[in-house]
Amino acid sequence: MGSMDGKGRGTMVISNWRFWAAAFALALSPDVGADSDSLAALRWNARPLILVALRADDPVALDLKARAAAERAGFRDRRMVLVEVYPERAAIDGRPLDGDEARSLADRLDAGTGEARMVLVGLDGGAKLRTPASESLGRLFELIDGMPMRREELRERGAD
Repeated sequence: MGSMDGKGRGTMVISNWRFWAAAFALALSPDVGADSDSLAALRWNARPLILVALRADDPVALDLKARAAAERAGFRDRRMVLVEVYPERAAIDGRPLDGDEARSLADRLDAGTGEARMVLVGLDGGAKLRTPASESLGRLFELIDGMPMRREELRERGAD
């Protein structure tokens, strides 16, 4: 299932969830590095939005970070965290990861290639959407709000 954005670029909803779940499970597995607990702890606790870019000063990456900061309440409400991955470093909500862990994660996500992109990961650790980093956060929020676990969260809070 895919769609085109206003600039003619395609976005792709991950249809082969088993492949992406396995790929992200590898990225979060305990053998990633010495401080891998920081990544493994995200599963079932948060919905990572992974920003993968060549450089931290990439204009598209900076724009996504600014939009995420402006939507902090929406991130908190949906239990989202921003994970930044660059070739030589990575961070979870601004907290740097160990150098070996960061490089391993960057290798697994091909951080040294292509345009800035993002991967939305569900609570279960499976990738739900892979798209350019310029994608609308509103679209991501809509996707999350339609997920079964999110709908259950809303029902439990009486917000449905």
